[in-house]
Amino acid sequence: MANDSKSTQVHKLFLKISKQNKHKEFYNYLKTTKIINIDSRLNKDISLQFFIIKTIIGQQVSVSAARSIWKKVEIFLENKNNNISLKALANCGLSRPKAKYIHGVINNEELQLTSKRTLQTMQDQELSEFFLKIKGIGPWTLGIIKMFYLGHSDTYLSGDLGVKKGALYFFKDSKYMGEDYSPYKTYLCLYLWQSLSTKRSLFFTSDTSEEVQLELSKHKVRESRSFLMEHFNSKKMWNAHLNRIHFSGPDNVLSIFGSKDKTTPKRAFMYLVKKLNASH
Repeated sequence: MANDSKSTQVHKLFLKISKQNKHKEFYNYLKTTKIINIDSRLNKDISLQFFIIKTIIGQQVSVSAARSIWKKVEIFLENKNNNISLKALANCGLSRPKAKYIHGVINNEELQLTSKRTLQTMQDQELSEFFLKIKGIGPWTLGIIKMFYLGHSDTYLSGDLGVKKGALYFFKDSKYMGEDYSPYKTYLCLYLWQSLSTKRSLFFTSDTSEEVQLELSKHKVRESRSFLMEHFNSKKMWNAHLNRIHFSGPDNVLSIFGSKDKTTPKRAFMYLVKKLNASH
């Protein structure tokens, strides 16, 4: 109950901070999304070694793939009769580098002898020195350990792709470090991740430069779905020229897909700009 109360307090604080800093899109998102409780996401019943192994498995793969591989690895490791070799780990679906990293974690005596309580007394620099010397653990994995194993509330994963996408969308800067939301940057990461679960109308590939993404994100039209649909359905001018109208995202971002020549008449755009006081 206490953690629910803290989550509510952090959410209220974020609403205040986002409004003060004119983070309008993030403010609007916070008003409609569910409140995040970090405590429910902590891995309390797992050993440090198993947590690290699970996190390494999740590096640069989809959530579903990571879940599937982890299940196989966990079953294999829990069987004390198994010979834990690189080949056996690879047979669980691990790549050769990850199999080597995990083999090293399993045989790391320092990890075996270090308690969670000891780690929780360490400062950030001490944690970095302790973990980053271990192969397979970089800044991202260390951040995940601090967030979900040690329960730190002020960790920001600046190198995480999802966090960068969320920061670009809400703060117009993929290099945003979240300092406005300290000492609760872990919560900020969770809200940014959660926002990605709702599909948006602009999709980018790894080849799309950040400059292009930022420029495009400035020119999206926003209004409530019901209001926009009412106007689109009642205006022959729109229906005659539009192939498809698509709404998505936390603030119902509108995408317009034009007719055969991939264009929509300028007068139609200007009508929407004037009517909704929007950008185009």
